[in-house]
Amino acid sequence: MEIEPATLLQAIVALESVIVALLAEPAINRMSPCTNLVPRLAFHLLTVGAVARLYAILAGDVPSVPTAITTGGVALLLVCDRWRTGRAQDRQA
Repeated sequence: MEIEPATLLQAIVALESVIVALLAEPAINRMSPCTNLVPRLAFHLLTVGAVARLYAILAGDVPSVPTAITTGGVALLLVCDRWRTGRAQDRQA
């Protein structure tokens, strides 16, 4: 049983988009009331973009390789931020 490249690309980008959507929204909640508009807007756009990408994949769209690479990079940045934040909270306790 061979997996087609388009299906594999859809699965990879869908997983990356789920990670972005799940980690960007809590990052918004962790922001201080003093946080400027630009970082808030950036995280809102990341969340909305990830959900839109999931919808497009479910509708049958096949993402490009550069989209997979970019989405993977954003997902990894959010994972690293989450790890860093978790460790900083552990040190304060």
